[in-house]
Amino acid sequence: MQAATLQLIIEGNMKKGDVLAVAQLAGIMAAKQTSNLIPLCHPLALNQVLVVCTPNTAENCIDIEATARVTGKTGWKWKRSRPFPWPP
Repeated sequence: MQAATLQLIIEGNMKKGDVLAVAQLAGIMAAKQTSNLIPLCHPLALNQVLVVCTPNTAENCIDIEATARVTGKTGWKWKRSRPFPWPP
């Protein structure tokens, strides 16, 4: 992005509001919808979602790091018609 735009974001002077807060909220909301966005992904209860937006003036961008934590059993079910050795 342009350096002037990044400076407006850093100062919180964008006309449409706090860009970094909106990006953080969007990341959290996306994490909560993962099972709807990724095929064959089943829903898990998230313990924590952390989205950190850090302005990078050297490259005129915003570095975004997202971390999701979950503790729980995912399990897996596999129906089969005949027995087979596992592991192979």
